[in-house]
Amino acid sequence: MVSTARTIVWNGPAGVFEFPKFAVGTNAIAKAVAANKAAISIIGGGDSVSAINKTGLADQITHISTGAAPASNSSKARNSPASKP
Repeated sequence: MVSTARTIVWNGPAGVFEFPKFAVGTNAIAKAVAANKAAISIIGGGDSVSAINKTGLADQITHISTGAAPASNSSKARNSPASKP
């Protein structure tokens, strides 16, 4: 899904990324989001920002916000198919 998405909103790492043996999921998400050059990618929240910075892929993300709520409340995020019940 990440590879074909046109808008990606990522809020929160997958697990305890600070420990290498638990960072596999978070790193995979970061790589998938960064690899999708066609998408608008929004990362919100302090832990997510730390995670993307740790992977060295922050420069490949459209927008990074330390505030999770403002990032996820953006008009594009609210209107994306993934945000619909």
